[in-house]
Amino acid sequence: MVTQETGDKKPMGTQAGKRYKCAQCASEVLVTKPGQGALRCCGEAMQQK
Repeated sequence: MVTQETGDKKPMGTQAGKRYKCAQCASEVLVTKPGQGALRCCGEAMQQK
């Protein structure tokens, strides 16, 4: 399950049109609406592809 984490740690944010991939299960997400926080899957932050 992919979730978006928000908090005061690092205000990174996701960018529209960018793909993110889970290192554990290889799930990929294409962001259609930008937002604050980081996408998480399998308990870890997803990496921008």
